[in-house]
Amino acid sequence: MKKFFSKLSIFVFLMLALPLAMSAQKSIKGTVTDEGSKETLIGASVVIKGTTTGTSTEYDGTYTISANEGDVIVFSYTGYITQEITVGSEDVIDVALLAGQALEEVVVIGYGTVKKSDLTGAVAKIGEDDFNKGVIVSPEQLLEGRTAGVQIVSSSGAPGATASINIRGNSSIRSGNQPLIVLDGIQLDNRSAEPGGDVSQLGRSQGSNPLGFIDPNEIESIEVLKDASATAIYGSRGANGVIIITTKKGRKGDPTLEYNVQQGFSSVLKKPEYLDAAGYRSALSAEGLGTANDLGANVDAFDEILQTGYTNSHSLSVGGGSDKFSYRAFASYLDQDGIIVKSGLTKITGGLKSQFKFFDNDRLTIDLGLNASKVKRQSAPISDDAGFEGSLIGAALQWNPTESLLNEDGSFNQAAAERRNPLAMSNYLNDNSDINRFIGNLGATLKIVDGLSYKFNLNLDNARGERRISANPALNFQDILDRGQAIVGNNQLGSTQITHTLNYAKDLNDNFSLNALVGYEYLKYTNRGSSITARDLAPDFDNDYTDILGSAPATSQTVSSFHDPDVELQSYFARAIFNVQDKYLFTGTLRYDGSSKVGSNNTYGLFPSFSAAWNIAKEGFLPEAVNDLKLRVGWGATGNQEFPAGAAQEYFTYQDGALTLNNNNNPDLTWETSKQFNVGLDYAFADYRITGSIDYFRKSTDDLILFVPAAQPNPATNAQIYRNVDGNIINSGIELGLNGELISKENFRWGAGINLSFLSNEVRDFGTSLNTGAINGQGLTGAFAQKIENGQSLFSYFLPVWVGIDDEGFSIYEDPVNGGTTRIATVSSVKQFVGDPLPDVLLGFTTDLNYKGFDVILNMSGAFGYQIYNNTANAVFVKGNLATGRNITSDMVGNGESTNNSYPASTRYLENGDHVRLSNLTLGYTFDNLPGWIKGLRVSVTGQNLLLFTSYSGFDPVVNTNKEIEGIPSFGIEYTPYPTSRTFLLGVNVKF
Repeated sequence: MKKFFSKLSIFVFLMLALPLAMSAQKSIKGTVTDEGSKETLIGASVVIKGTTTGTSTEYDGTYTISANEGDVIVFSYTGYITQEITVGSEDVIDVALLAGQALEEVVVIGYGTVKKSDLTGAVAKIGEDDFNKGVIVSPEQLLEGRTAGVQIVSSSGAPGATASINIRGNSSIRSGNQPLIVLDGIQLDNRSAEPGGDVSQLGRSQGSNPLGFIDPNEIESIEVLKDASATAIYGSRGANGVIIITTKKGRKGDPTLEYNVQQGFSSVLKKPEYLDAAGYRSALSAEGLGTANDLGANVDAFDEILQTGYTNSHSLSVGGGSDKFSYRAFASYLDQDGIIVKSGLTKITGGLKSQFKFFDNDRLTIDLGLNASKVKRQSAPISDDAGFEGSLIGAALQWNPTESLLNEDGSFNQAAAERRNPLAMSNYLNDNSDINRFIGNLGATLKIVDGLSYKFNLNLDNARGERRISANPALNFQDILDRGQAIVGNNQLGSTQITHTLNYAKDLNDNFSLNALVGYEYLKYTNRGSSITARDLAPDFDNDYTDILGSAPATSQTVSSFHDPDVELQSYFARAIFNVQDKYLFTGTLRYDGSSKVGSNNTYGLFPSFSAAWNIAKEGFLPEAVNDLKLRVGWGATGNQEFPAGAAQEYFTYQDGALTLNNNNNPDLTWETSKQFNVGLDYAFADYRITGSIDYFRKSTDDLILFVPAAQPNPATNAQIYRNVDGNIINSGIELGLNGELISKENFRWGAGINLSFLSNEVRDFGTSLNTGAINGQGLTGAFAQKIENGQSLFSYFLPVWVGIDDEGFSIYEDPVNGGTTRIATVSSVKQFVGDPLPDVLLGFTTDLNYKGFDVILNMSGAFGYQIYNNTANAVFVKGNLATGRNITSDMVGNGESTNNSYPASTRYLENGDHVRLSNLTLGYTFDNLPGWIKGLRVSVTGQNLLLFTSYSGFDPVVNTNKEIEGIPSFGIEYTPYPTSRTFLLGVNVKF
C-alpha cells in the first residue's frame, strides 16, 4: 500500500506541477474555408501536430491558437482532406480545405494499402482515437465492441488470460476459430510459448495470451478484414478473418518525446450470492440439520483470497527524422496485480524502428525493426477441470463460513481433505512463468520505374517460455501431502517469414487506374519443449521447490520432451484492383498455397476471390446531401489449417527404449475451406456528418477435419486418424454501422456511433454427432452439456429440461418420449436441444464529447440471444452441501429441496447470457497555453468494466472456460473462473 501511495503522490505532483510551468506562446490567427464554395467552416479542428493542444473555428471560420515557430498545425474538418502547415514568422495563416477526407483515408490491406474509396471488400478500420481505454494487456482488448461482427470472449479475468476472437461467427469444429493476426506484415503464430503444467488433483492449468507481448501504446491502427474478398490474399490462413495491426513509426520533423503514466486499482466486479455465517446458521436451522456443521467461526473465505489489484504503467517513446531518415524508439513497463492473491503480470517491452532512404527520388528505402518483450506471470491455482473439491475459486466459494481457516496455533485448517482450504492452497502452491520474445524485421523497397516497385521482407520471431510450479508437501492433497511436487517446463516457438512482392500502381489515363501485386512467400513455424516433474521432495525446504528437483529419488522424477513437426508454407499470390472513372471498381485475388500440414496428395491449393464496387455518388444523379454511396459485392474462398502439425503424416515417439508409431498417415487430408459471399453499402450524408455501412454475408465451411477411428488393422497405438468429413457449417448475418457528428460548434463537439450484428450459425449435412462441454463436479463424471449435430448451431446445449422440485424434494425433468415428468435425467432419451452459447445479436455503442479542454468518452457493449452453462453452480452450490459442511447460495434456502437430491447436468444451470456492459468511461482534460518545451499535456480518469446489466447469476456472462472433450472444443461454459475486475485509473500524457 505504501508503495502505491508513493507512486500516486509522484503522479499527482506531475498533474499539479506541470500546468504551473506554462507560459505564453506566439498567437496565430486565421480563417478556415471550403476551397470550392469559399464558405467559412464552423467547428473545424486546429491542432498542433504531435500534441493535444488545439481549438475549433468559430461561427465565422476564424481561430486563434498559440504555437511556436517550427510547430506543425493540422487543419481538419469532417468530410475534408486534412492539411498540415508549418509555423514560420507569420502571425496569420488562412487555410482552404478540399472536400473528400473520408474517401481519401488510407486503409491497410494484405501486403499494401488502398484508399477507402477504392475498397471493394468488408474491412473495418479502428484508429488510435477510437481504441478502448483502461488497463490494456493485449491488442484485442482495444477492439471490444468497436466494430460489427467481432466477438471477443476471455477465458477468465486473470491478467494476461487467453481470449477467443470470433469474426462473423464460429466456422470450425476442431481446426480453430481464431483469426490470423498480422503485426506490421508479420503473420504471428497463435500459440503461446508458456509451457503447460498440471499439479496433481488440481486439474488442467489455464493458458496465457500469445498477443500479450505487444505494447498497446505503440499501435496506430487496427484493420479487421472480414469477408473472403479481403482475406483471400492470405489463402489457407484467412478463413477466420484477418486482423492487421499497424504500429507507430518515425515521422519527419524535430525529435518528439512522449511519456504516458497510469496508476490505478481493481476490485472484483461481481460475485455469487453465497451465504455468510449468519445466513448459513439460519439455513441449517431452516432445513432441520441441527448444529453439527456450525463450527462457531465467522469467515468469508472468498474475500480472504481477494485483494485490491494495483496497476502501475509507464511508456516512453521518442521519434523524429529528416527527408532521408526517420526513427522511433519506445519502451514500456506494466505491473498489474490480479484481484486474487498471488496473481499478476509484469511486462517490459522495447523496440526500435528506423527507415533510410537512398538516391534521388528515394529510389531505395530500407526499413529495420526490432521488438523485444519480457512477460512475467504469476498464476493462482485456478484450473479448467478440477474435481468437486474445487480449484482455488471453488474451494473458497464452498468453504463453510462458520469454520475457521486457521487452527489455534496459526497453521492452516486442513482437517478435512475433501474441503480444500483456499488459504492453504494459495500459500503452498506457486506458479510462475517467464516468456521472452524477440521479433526482428528487415524490409527493402526499390522503385524500378515509375509506378513499379519491388519489396523484400525478412521477419524473424522467437519466443522462449519457462514455467516453474511447486506444491509444498504440507498441502493436504492426494499425491502431494508428505510428498510435494515440482514442475519445470521450457518451451520455444520460432517463425521465419520471407516475402517478395512486385507492385504496380499507376493512373493509366484520366479514366483508368491499376493497382497490381504479385508475390512469393515462405513461412516456417517451429515448436519444441521439455519438462521435468519431481515428487518426494524435502518437506522442510523454505524456498522454491523447483530449485531442488535433483533431491527427489530417481523413481519419483519424470522427464519428457517434444518437438512438433515443423510447419512450412510456400505461397504464390496476386491481386489486381481496377478503378474506372472512380465509379467502377474491380478486385481479383489469387493465392496458391503449399503446406506441410496437409496430405501429400493435396500439398497445394488455390484460393481465389472476386469483388466489385459501384460509387453511386459519383454518377451525379443523387441529392447534394448524399456525399458517398457505394455498393460492394464480393465472393471468395479461404482455408483453415489450424489443425495439429503432423496430422497428415506418420510420426513416432521414443519411449522406453523403442520407437512407437503415434499418428496415422492420411495423404488425402486437406484444408477446411470457407466460401463467403458479401454484399455491402457504404454511405455518408450531410457533409460526412453521418457515415456508416450495411453488410450481409453468408459463409459456408466444408471439408471439416475430425480425429476419427482409423480402419483396422491399425499399426498405431492411437487407432484414429485426421480426416476430412462430410458436413457444412453455415454462418450468415447482417452488420450495421452508424456514426454521427451530432453537434459541431465552437468549443463543443458531440459524436456518437453504434454497431449491430445479427448472426446465425447452423451445422448442415453432418453425418455424425459429437459430445463436448465436459461438466465437472461431484457425481458428474462423464457428464457433458453440448452436442454438435446436424441442424443445430455449433456447441448447442443438449440437456434434460429441469421442471422443478417434487413434493419429496427431488428434481423432476421433462420426459419427451413418454410425456409428463421423470426423476431420471442421465439417459439420453430425456435430453433435448435447448439453446446455444452463440449470440444472435452483438451491440457496440460509443459517444464522445469535447468542451473546450474537457473530453468525455463512453463505450458500451452487449450481446443477446444466447445461454451460459453455470457449471460453478452445478458443482459448487448444491443443496447437499449443507449436510456435508459446505456452503450454498441464498436462493436454495427453503426451496423445498432435499439434501439427498441429485444434481445432474440439466437446464437448471442453463442461464440467459444477455447483457449490456459499460466497458469504458474516460474523463480527460487537455491543457493549452503550454511552454515551448511541452508540446501537449493531458490528464484523464478512466473507469473500466464499471457496470454490468445482466440476469446471469455467475461471475460474468462473457466467459469461456475450456471444457473440451477429446479435442472437440466447447464454448460458453463457466466453471469457477478467475473473476472479472472493475478498474479505476488516473493517467497523464505528456509530449515534449
